[in-house]
Amino acid sequence: MARLYCSQQVSYIGFLGPKSRTERILHEIVKIDSTRLESLRDVIYSPIGLDFGAETAEEVAVSIAAELLAVRNRRSPQFLRDKPGAIHDNRLAASEERRNPGTAAGASMRPICGI
Repeated sequence: MARLYCSQQVSYIGFLGPKSRTERILHEIVKIDSTRLESLRDVIYSPIGLDFGAETAEEVAVSIAAELLAVRNRRSPQFLRDKPGAIHDNRLAASEERRNPGTAAGASMRPICGI
């Protein structure tokens, strides 16, 4: 994973489980020092997923998928009822380009989970 990050820029590295486990994995297994870890903080998501009270495996999966979409679309999750203005904006065109990989936006996406 450390080599992957160094070889190309990624926007999301996620870990299931407690933050302490992630720190241990990164320090002991991947051998990332504290300075390097600090530089990765913006792309490390641990534990992964959004907090909406998920309990079942299916709910956790939705939570993780929602977080991936939020990161990919550079959005902070919020209730649509609290969003001022239109629900959809100019991102509709970007979304269409993502569905059609031959377009400019689709071609520029990262190969890791389409991010």
